[in-house]
Amino acid sequence: MEDSDGTRAGKPQATILVIEDDALNMALFEEILTARGYALITAATGPAALACLETARPDLIVTDIVVPGISGLDLIRIIKGDETLAPIPIVAVTSLPAERYKDQIMAAGCDAYVAKPLSVTTLWATIEHLLNERRAADGPPNPLMRCMDRTAQSR
Repeated sequence: MEDSDGTRAGKPQATILVIEDDALNMALFEEILTARGYALITAATGPAALACLETARPDLIVTDIVVPGISGLDLIRIIKGDETLAPIPIVAVTSLPAERYKDQIMAAGCDAYVAKPLSVTTLWATIEHLLNERRAADGPPNPLMRCMDRTAQSR
């Protein structure tokens, strides 16, 4: 069942890790992403984001490039260099000039780039596109595996 804004009622559409050190920008991300039905994990620094990723597996990561503790580019390289984290799509959201930094950001392993000031529509479309690509790559759940899991749990 969908709400009037197109989101699914109840279960979150996906979990997104947002890495942003500016409180006003973080509040904006929280408002626009939760309104769309996403669950959020938040981190204000690169090291805090890496700590979150030790215990959580978000469906997507949205990160500023200029964050305290570790550069956003290095953070992206670390995530994409870890085989368990590498499949998570990453969207860079930054006020750095695209003509100067976009190639570096994409070369670090980002899946998409959205410039600040944010266009909410562009951000939503980018996130949905990447999540749909990931869902398609993951494929449908294997019913045999679910059955095997239930059998193992009942023992």
